[in-house]
Amino acid sequence: MDWSKVGAWVDDHEELVRSVVAVTYIIAILLIGATLVGNPTSNYPIISDIAGLLLVFHAYRTGNMAALGSTILIVVAVGVWYLVAAPTLPIVDGGALVPTGIPSEAAPPVTLAAVLAIGYALTLADILPQVDRVITERVQ
Repeated sequence: MDWSKVGAWVDDHEELVRSVVAVTYIIAILLIGATLVGNPTSNYPIISDIAGLLLVFHAYRTGNMAALGSTILIVVAVGVWYLVAAPTLPIVDGGALVPTGIPSEAAPPVTLAAVLAIGYALTLADILPQVDRVITERVQ
């Protein structure tokens, strides 16, 4: 399969591709926040939304969209694994881990924001893998 034409098209339309990817990341982060931490009657999911938007802004400005995409995939994979495995994991009271000054319903958005930020930093530091590099190495 010849992927050179796709690469050439992406190179020719780089700003359009980056903009579409940025909007896709914003939607993905908002959906992750709504699904994993969202309580529609709560004001706290805005914490993870703001953190996600700042990460998208940083990735767009610095050209690290692939690193952010890898981070989002890893966070989704770990989140889905946690949701599936949660009944078999030892019971941990998440509310007990939150400092007393923060309401317990704010714990999931703060946790998601922290996981996104830490995951992005670890991906930029090449500690976590970047999916685009792994795919490129496998295709070649």
